[in-house]
Amino acid sequence: MLGVNSGEKVRELPGTTPETRAAEKAQAAAYAAKLRTGGFDEALIRAVLYVVSAERALDERCAHALYAARRDLLHLALDQYKTLVRDQFFVLLLERERAVEALATMVREPDQRAELLKRIAAIIAAGDSPTAAERERIARLEKLLAAPLAKRAVLAVSAGAETSPAMVAH
Repeated sequence: MLGVNSGEKVRELPGTTPETRAAEKAQAAAYAAKLRTGGFDEALIRAVLYVVSAERALDERCAHALYAARRDLLHLALDQYKTLVRDQFFVLLLERERAVEALATMVREPDQRAELLKRIAAIIAAGDSPTAAERERIARLEKLLAAPLAKRAVLAVSAGAETSPAMVAH
């Protein structure tokens, strides 16, 4: 009754069948295929999950962040939002570094990138102020999403063109 074994043989866990392993591989391949796909909504959820996972705990702060993200994405039905969160969670779980680097290809326009960073900061700050680890991840996202803009500026300068902030931003 208390779970104490009186010397009897304990029943072994059932083994994983080849069908189960094949289904797991197929599911992992489906998530891997989503690595570079999606737009602003997918990038927002992926970035928020990346930042809140810095502490490696699903706690009240994570719940506040996901709730704040939900308010930003009210144009999605609740089941669509849940699917989006689940998909982005597993994409990050499978290949975190490549998934984070793919954010720059998911949101290409400078003004959308700036809006993405603004929303991420607002969502993360929805509960308490960000932790040191979360601030580091936000800084990494800022650097990552600004990198193509910096490359364009360097190319324009090296080509001898005069650059203005408006030229660099477009």
